[in-house]
Amino acid sequence: MDPITIIVSSLALGIAAGIKPTAEQAIKDAYQGLKELLQKRYEISLENWEKKPESNAQKAAISEALAENKVGEDAEVVEKAGILAETVEKSSPEIAQTIGVNLIGVKAGIATFRNIRASHDSIGVKAEGGTFDRLEFGDVETDNNPKND
Repeated sequence: MDPITIIVSSLALGIAAGIKPTAEQAIKDAYQGLKELLQKRYEISLENWEKKPESNAQKAAISEALAENKVGEDAEVVEKAGILAETVEKSSPEIAQTIGVNLIGVKAGIATFRNIRASHDSIGVKAEGGTFDRLEFGDVETDNNPKND
């Protein structure tokens, strides 16, 4: 998975977890650390996305800002994004499932997931164990409850 996708996916997880009143402090801290790093180093604000976490336009705007600033080449940002994703997965795995992507042990490589739509308790894409040289999916939809598929 390319670094920008990892960062955006992790931010989405952090935002989703952060809006839950029961979010663990470890998630809040990991998200806040990544958010502050992006703000300080690249002047990228997540404020609008946080106000409308379901907004694909806000998500796209952040993706574009990250790409324009070559944030995917920043090892510290990519590492913090990975830590955030792992923290959410361990503390609140249901959050990752509601996003539609459940990332576990992803090392990197080229992976492209497009237009994933999953119902609130489904997993649109589940990558477990990691290490990809190339994966591509087009349109992934689910409305069922696969849990272990």
